[in-house]
Amino acid sequence: NGFNGPSGTTDVNSSNEALSTSFSVAPTLRHTFSSWATAELGYEISRTAFNAGNNVPTTTAQAVNQNVTTEQEHAIVTTGDEFGRFNDVASAQLSQSNGSGALQGASSDVYSNTLSYAVTRTLVVNAEIGHEDISYGGVNAVKINDMTWNGGLVWTPSPDTSVSLGYGHQQGGSSFNLDATYATSAD
Repeated sequence: NGFNGPSGTTDVNSSNEALSTSFSVAPTLRHTFSSWATAELGYEISRTAFNAGNNVPTTTAQAVNQNVTTEQEHAIVTTGDEFGRFNDVASAQLSQSNGSGALQGASSDVYSNTLSYAVTRTLVVNAEIGHEDISYGGVNAVKINDMTWNGGLVWTPSPDTSVSLGYGHQQGGSSFNLDATYATSAD
């Protein structure tokens, strides 16, 4: 019963096991309008289930044994090369969840418009405005119905490196954001 690890370690037995099962399907339709714009429509349905079976007490099983089905829809329109240094991305991202646990009855509708200007080949300035209507499910559900905004810079010194810095308001709060990416090569 359980995994016998190195001497002096705690064994993990079957009372700590839970089966997690998930799947998703996400068809997407994308069309490019010459060098003027690209439009994308998408839908995704996903299902996740956690089951501890008879490995845990009944009270614990009620918290562990959960399932959620989430449907997501999105629509995005992006300007093309015809606009030169300017770029505009308008998007709508919708999500609805049903099942048990924290995501029961959760939903999210987020609409945004992001304008960008390439100051140089390596530096882009961007500004975003939008609206979110978010409802978290479960006990003590949180609801957020608020305007969103963000402003920042994206520095791309090389094809493998990107650094994004900004300040914005989303999910009901304002904060700084930083994202740095470096793609290593397989050489």
